[in-house]
Amino acid sequence: MSVTDDSTSRDIRNNVTGHNAGGAARANYDKGTSAGKLLLWPESHDTYAGDGKETTSISTSDINKTWALVASRTGATALYFARPQGWGQGNIGTIGSTQCFSNEVTAVNRFHNYYVGQSEYLAYSGSIAYTERGTDGVILVNVNGGSQQVSVTAHAMKNGTYKDQISGNTFTVSGGKINGSIGSTGIAVVYNAASIEGVSVNPGTPDGTYNYDTDTLKVTLNCVSVTNAKYSVDGSAPVAFTNGTQITLGAGKAYETVQVVTVTGTLASGTTVTKQYTFFKTQTGTTIYFDNSSYNWSSVYAYIYTNQGAELAQ
Repeated sequence: MSVTDDSTSRDIRNNVTGHNAGGAARANYDKGTSAGKLLLWPESHDTYAGDGKETTSISTSDINKTWALVASRTGATALYFARPQGWGQGNIGTIGSTQCFSNEVTAVNRFHNYYVGQSEYLAYSGSIAYTERGTDGVILVNVNGGSQQVSVTAHAMKNGTYKDQISGNTFTVSGGKINGSIGSTGIAVVYNAASIEGVSVNPGTPDGTYNYDTDTLKVTLNCVSVTNAKYSVDGSAPVAFTNGTQITLGAGKAYETVQVVTVTGTLASGTTVTKQYTFFKTQTGTTIYFDNSSYNWSSVYAYIYTNQGAELAQ
């Protein structure tokens, strides 16, 4: 039967947070079954929201680095946990973190799907843990931080020039070495993926709706292999944009406000593609109601306490 390999996932995560590349690049599993029967993850609802708070304070940067290592494996299924609004907060179905839509997580997901069924080779060098897949792909993780120039041994990758799908940096493989520069995320997803034509926004969801509870939200506009890319907010006059352009939503808007972003572009075939995304600015915090009709108190006082009993506010 298929099982979750909590202990292997935990060990990889602990080695990432402990800056131990050798431990993070472990190839073996603790469960006595094949990779095809295993589920790996950087964290789960139990580790993040459980009473032990095992991963509550771990940065999303380290969670994403762990994701890059577990989701780059062959055979195993990987699951990314969308964190709620905070430990002990939030409702089922409402996420508090948009990291599952981030560029680095998305790039790892596409790499995972691209190399289904292909071989793997796990290795490390200094602070770099990496997984080679097939003969033309590698994911590299700097467990010590962000940007890093690397020159590590190529065990399976053939000579050539490759692109990091996160930063856009060029990597070369020659003389048995993988050379290049990891970007600010500390993760490089290196392979020559086929271009995915079209327009999109980040964050975004498959159904085109997205909720946020901050005052403003930065949205990145993407266009790949298209011309005449334009965007419009709430039906305003279309504005030209280039890949990676950022816009800000929500500024000066009341909570419970909806804004619609429309992006268009023309493919090489001459076909015009249009996508529409709806962003909902939800009310932040919790509203508490008290019915005073039966008491008719002239003044009503509300006291808020932490779960340890300390008074926060009146």
